[in-house]
Parts: sequence; structure tokens; C-alpha cells
Amino acid sequence: MVDLRPVQKTKHAIEVRVDPRVELISVIQHISRYRETFPFLLNAEPFPYRDAVTGHFTDYADHAVVKRFDEISSQPRMFNFMAPPTTMLYLRSDLTLRDDVVWPEAVLQRAGGREKLETFAADLRAFCKETAFPSFYAAHAAYYESVVTAVIAKLGAKDYVRELEAFYGVQHSSYTLVLVSLYGHVGFGPYLDTLAGERQIYNILGPQGMQAGIPVFGDPGYFATMQRHEFSHSFVNPLTDKHWDQAKAYAHLYDALPRQKVCGEWNECVNEYIIRAVTTYLAFQDSETAGQVALKAERARNVVLIDDLLARIREYAAHREQYPTIDDYYPYLLKAFADLPSSSGGEAAARTC
Repeated sequence: MVDLRPVQKTKHAIEVRVDPRVELISVIQHISRYRETFPFLLNAEPFPYRDAVTGHFTDYADHAVVKRFDEISSQPRMFNFMAPPTTMLYLRSDLTLRDDVVWPEAVLQRAGGREKLETFAADLRAFCKETAFPSFYAAHAAYYESVVTAVIAKLGAKDYVRELEAFYGVQHSSYTLVLVSLYGHVGFGPYLDTLAGERQIYNILGPQGMQAGIPVFGDPGYFATMQRHEFSHSFVNPLTDKHWDQAKAYAHLYDALPRQKVCGEWNECVNEYIIRAVTTYLAFQDSETAGQVALKAERARNVVLIDDLLARIREYAAHREQYPTIDDYYPYLLKAFADLPSSSGGEAAARTC
């Protein structure tokens, strides 16, 4: 693969880009059988760019890399949902595996292990060459530029990254929005740790809709909510892992959660509940009205601990001299889950994520 560069622009601390590595895997997902299993993860709307991808790449649907992708993506908890685009971030621009990052075991496992990932990367390079992907990518640079520019204009005047860093008491090295036109209305929030000790934060998102044949990735209100929520995963998820012994002690209460649509496994529920309490708190900092709207929305989603968690978040915010970072307060925050009843008397939680 030619050493392609992202099409990107920066506002505040956020870099908005179309990344050729992620664009490549989205093309493979588009021409594979992925849509049959996960139709909601891909863009179903016809539009010129999607039509161009179909016309250029469909004849390669039987390529080795597409067959391999179909094999590992069809298996539960393997190369699906956030795994494909996240894994691409661990590759260099020439599609070889990076040696400057910490490789989480979970990333390797979802690709079938390091050896199989090496093979997959080699097949990706072959696919690039055989399909002339670099030429296709270069030919659509103006389109990529247009969607990046549109998002930059809608990020708003507020610097949400600095707000989050101040709230959590932690700073990270970079924050990047990766726009993927071929994805559905999804958002993934991975992060990468480098061997130099830096943490790179990403939010990979698909469009919310279409306007005049161009994907629309959101309005200013959406981007405010999205930045707070998706970037929060990179602050909160590692803390749940760090304090997992305490968090998993409440896992037996999982089935007490009423039916809801915000999480799947227990660790995902812990992360989602805490993040939704944080974003609700931050909405209250905007205005009482915004806060009440956010709180009502979380109650409607059956986030049953939202009031308790929100109270604890307010306690943290009021005593920052005692708790300089959210990590210092996290054990107390997790204790909210002990207040779940042992049985909801209803249906078990929906494992939808």
C-alpha cells in the first residue's frame, strides 16, 4: 500500500479525519457478507460515494482478505462491532503491524491471534494493490475533504476535550474523530497506548443521515453529546479494568437490571452507567434545563442507578481537593452498584451491545 495520509483538519484539541486504514476496512465490510449479520452497522442509504465503492470493489468480493474477514467477523465477540476499525489503528499506513504501541490481548484475540492478524494484514496489502485502492482513495480526496470540513463547522465553540480533562483530572496526548461514510449510525470509542507512555483517544463514527447525497455526521447538539460520551469511554473503561475486582463483585446483580438498550456484558454496563451519569452532570453545568432533559432521557432508558450515580458524581466534583482525579474516587463510585436489588422481578437485562 502506498503511504497514504489521512484527510484531516483540527479544531480545539480535536483532529477530524478520514483515515485510509479505516476507510479500507469499511470497503471490505461493505462488499463482504457483514451486512447480512450486522445490517445496522453499515450504511444502507444509496449515495454517490457508496455507489462508487460498490462499482469499484464488488468484483473483489471473493478476495482472500474478504473471505477471511467473513470467517472471523461472523463469530460472536470476534472481528465485529468496534474490532475491525480499532484493529486498523494498530497498523501503520503501509498496513504492517505497529511496533510503537502496546498490543492489548483483546485486540489480538478478536482478530484470531497475532499470527492470523499478520496474515490478514498481508492479505490487506495484496487487496490494496490488486484493487488499486490508493488510486481510488486519492480520487475521492475532495469528497473526504468535504465531510471533514462539514464536521469541523459543527463542533461548536466549546472545547469539550479540555472540559473532560478537567473533570476527570487526566490529560491524554491526542483526540481524533474518524469519519466513516460506509458505516451506519454507530460510534466506537477506542484508545491506544504507545510505548512512549502516551494515550491516543479515538472516536470512530458513521453518519446520522443523508443530505443531497452527502452523509451528515451530526449537528452541533449531537457533537456536544458525542464528544462527552464517546471520549469518556477512554477515561472510564480503563478505570473499570483497574478496579475490576470490586466491579465484578457486583456482577451477580446483572440480571436485576431492567430491560434497557445501553449495554451488554457487565463491564459494559458499569462503563455505560458511569459515563451516562457524568454526561448528565455535565449537561447540568450547561444549564438546569439541559440537565433535566438529559436526566429524563437516561431514566427513560431504564438507567436505574442514574440518580444515585449522579449524586456521587456531584460529591466528587464538590471535593476535588480530596479527589484530584476520578481514579481517586472510583471505588466509592462503584459502590452505587451494590444498591441494585437482587432481582428486578422482570425480564433480565438485554444483552444488545
